[in-house]
Amino acid sequence: AMEGIRRFLYGLGKKVLIANVLGQCVDSIYAMELSEVTGAFAWLAAGMYMLQIYYDFSGYSDMAIGMAKIFGFEFNENFNHPYSAKGIKDFWRRWHISLSLWFREYVYIPLGGNRKGKFRCEFNKMIVFLLTGIWHGANWTFVIWGLIHGVANVIEDTLGSIIKIKNNIIKNIITWIVVVCGFVMFRADSVGLGLTMLKTMFTGFNMEVKSISLVAGLLSPYYIFVIIMAIIFAYPLRQKLENTISKKIGSNINETIIHIADIGLLLVCIISLATATYNPFIYFRF
Repeated sequence: AMEGIRRFLYGLGKKVLIANVLGQCVDSIYAMELSEVTGAFAWLAAGMYMLQIYYDFSGYSDMAIGMAKIFGFEFNENFNHPYSAKGIKDFWRRWHISLSLWFREYVYIPLGGNRKGKFRCEFNKMIVFLLTGIWHGANWTFVIWGLIHGVANVIEDTLGSIIKIKNNIIKNIITWIVVVCGFVMFRADSVGLGLTMLKTMFTGFNMEVKSISLVAGLLSPYYIFVIIMAIIFAYPLRQKLENTISKKIGSNINETIIHIADIGLLLVCIISLATATYNPFIYFRF
């Protein structure tokens, strides 16, 4: 039960202390006039939304897994640090695992999987990602989001075998770029807005003092701290850190420190919830 409570608490912290904070900043940028949105604002909104949706949805999953553990049930993991992925295929092995497995079992394999030649295999993947987009809603933005991942998957399968990138950092950066561009379409209310934001990201760089000061004004020290924490914990560092500390100071002392930290996290979450407005989970829509 203690493990379940801790897992629920981690999920609550992800939602309240990271996702909600990032969401406020993202919403404020999307509420701006498009003429005021520079490349810096567009990248900031895209990157923060990418982190927001991960912490929102993985926090929701952690809370569900934690609640199940409290009552003696075991739910499968739904996320495995997807932003540490070394490619789009790797990303989908780590992101929304339950949905990926469902589409694999009930769409990809019945279509023939990879058993009917290379072309049919890639075609089947495009169908799967098209349906994955449609599954999220009847909006062309979701369809384009799904197709972005489908095309990236096919490119990785074809050109990836010719142009081999060995550096894991570069592979991770490429994955981030594809995923962040996909989520721009996912977040946008219309295809036009999504395409405008993407265009601004790659062509709207403005180094005027006014533009820089506006971005700096939006990023308070608190926002910067949350963004840094969000990026750090998107990678599998917490478990490594806990193991290292256990070896240095002993497992019993480390467990005591973790309990104290958990109580501190609970208090901060309660304070944050008491002062915050209602902010539902993003995936309640789906």
